[in-house]
Amino acid sequence: MFSPPAAPASAFRSSNVLAGFSAIISLREKFGVHLPAILATADRGHDRKDSAAKFDIRVLDKLLKPAALRALLTQWRILEGALI
Repeated sequence: MFSPPAAPASAFRSSNVLAGFSAIISLREKFGVHLPAILATADRGHDRKDSAAKFDIRVLDKLLKPAALRALLTQWRILEGALI
Protein backbone atom coordinates (compact mmCIF):
# COMPACT_ATOMS: atom_id res chain seq x y z
CA MET A 1 0.00 0.00 0.00
CA PHE A 2 1.17 3.48 -0.80
CA SER A 3 1.51 6.19 1.80
CA PRO A 4 -0.18 9.53 1.19
CA PRO A 5 1.80 12.34 -0.43
CA ALA A 6 3.07 15.00 1.96
CA ALA A 7 1.49 17.86 0.00
CA PRO A 8 -0.19 17.24 -3.34
CA ALA A 9 0.03 19.99 -5.92
CA SER A 10 -2.30 20.38 -8.86
CA ALA A 11 -2.13 22.71 -11.83
CA PHE A 12 -5.34 24.39 -12.93
CA ARG A 13 -6.33 25.40 -16.44
CA SER A 14 -9.42 27.48 -16.99
CA SER A 15 -10.60 25.05 -19.68
CA ASN A 16 -11.19 22.36 -17.03
CA VAL A 17 -12.42 24.13 -13.91
CA LEU A 18 -12.87 21.15 -11.58
CA ALA A 19 -9.91 18.97 -12.56
CA GLY A 20 -7.46 20.48 -10.08
CA PHE A 21 -9.92 20.35 -7.19
CA SER A 22 -11.03 16.84 -8.12
CA ALA A 23 -7.49 15.47 -8.14
CA ILE A 24 -6.80 16.80 -4.66
CA ILE A 25 -10.15 15.70 -3.22
CA SER A 26 -9.69 12.22 -4.73
CA LEU A 27 -6.29 11.86 -3.04
CA ARG A 28 -7.77 12.92 0.29
CA GLU A 29 -10.59 10.39 -0.07
CA LYS A 30 -8.26 7.60 -1.20
CA PHE A 31 -5.93 7.95 1.77
CA GLY A 32 -8.60 8.92 4.29
CA VAL A 33 -6.62 11.86 5.62
CA HIS A 34 -6.78 15.59 5.17
CA LEU A 35 -3.74 16.45 3.07
CA PRO A 36 -2.50 20.02 2.77
CA ALA A 37 -2.75 20.90 -0.91
CA ILE A 38 -1.63 23.48 -3.44
CA LEU A 39 -3.45 24.56 -6.59
CA ALA A 40 -1.25 26.43 -9.08
CA THR A 41 -3.26 28.58 -11.47
CA ALA A 42 -3.01 31.62 -13.71
CA ASP A 43 -6.69 32.37 -12.99
CA ARG A 44 -6.63 35.20 -10.47
CA GLY A 45 -10.40 35.36 -10.05
CA HIS A 46 -11.78 35.61 -6.54
CA ASP A 47 -14.30 32.85 -7.24
CA ARG A 48 -11.49 30.37 -7.85
CA LYS A 49 -9.75 31.32 -4.63
CA ASP A 50 -13.04 31.20 -2.72
CA SER A 51 -13.75 27.72 -4.08
CA ALA A 52 -10.28 26.57 -3.09
CA ALA A 53 -10.73 27.98 0.41
CA LYS A 54 -13.91 25.88 0.86
CA PHE A 55 -11.79 22.75 0.29
CA ASP A 56 -8.84 24.08 2.34
CA ILE A 57 -6.63 24.24 -0.74
CA ARG A 58 -3.96 26.94 -0.99
CA VAL A 59 -3.77 28.79 -4.30
CA LEU A 60 -0.46 29.94 -5.72
CA ASP A 61 -0.47 32.08 -8.84
CA LYS A 62 1.39 30.99 -11.95
CA LEU A 63 4.14 31.70 -12.81
CA LEU A 64 4.94 29.89 -9.63
CA LYS A 65 7.74 31.51 -7.68
CA PRO A 66 10.05 28.98 -6.00
CA ALA A 67 10.34 31.15 -2.90
CA ALA A 68 6.53 31.21 -2.43
CA LEU A 69 6.32 27.43 -2.78
CA ARG A 70 9.24 26.90 -0.41
CA ALA A 71 7.71 29.25 2.18
CA LEU A 72 4.37 27.43 2.07
CA LEU A 73 5.96 24.00 2.39
CA THR A 74 8.14 25.22 5.27
CA GLN A 75 5.09 26.66 7.03
CA TRP A 76 3.26 23.32 6.70
CA ARG A 77 6.29 21.41 8.00
CA ILE A 78 6.48 23.67 11.06
CA LEU A 79 2.75 23.30 11.73
CA GLU A 80 2.98 19.53 11.33
CA GLY A 81 5.79 19.40 13.88
CA ALA A 82 3.74 21.46 16.31
CA LEU A 83 0.85 18.99 16.05
CA ILE A 84 2.97 15.93 16.85
